[in-house]
Amino acid sequence: MQDAQGLQQPYWISAVAALRNRDLLATGSQSASVKLWKCGEGFRKLEPLWDIPLVGFVNSLKFSAAGDFLVAGLGQEHRLGRWWRVKEAKNSLCIVPLKRRAAAPSPEAPDSPEAPDSSEAPDIS
Repeated sequence: MQDAQGLQQPYWISAVAALRNRDLLATGSQSASVKLWKCGEGFRKLEPLWDIPLVGFVNSLKFSAAGDFLVAGLGQEHRLGRWWRVKEAKNSLCIVPLKRRAAAPSPEAPDSPEAPDSSEAPDIS
């Protein structure tokens, strides 16, 4: 929610991306973050997973084909009009690295390497 002239109004979602054949979804607006969601209950419910802080309007989102990163197109203004402006923002691209959670080791492959640990990258399953 945003406070505009004393009224509480929701932020517009200006970009949506889904990771193909997975239950991961990303949304963006001017709310200072990209939100990652997990689809649940037969794809009828979204559960919040992670907030990725960014400055500016999120005008586009795209997951890589492998799902190892998310690209966000940021701007000072909304892509479809000049209703508002975020002066602190720069028109830019932001690449957000993602990592998969390491699965439990199977008995067939006890020495399988796990994914490297990174506190900066959100976990996806």
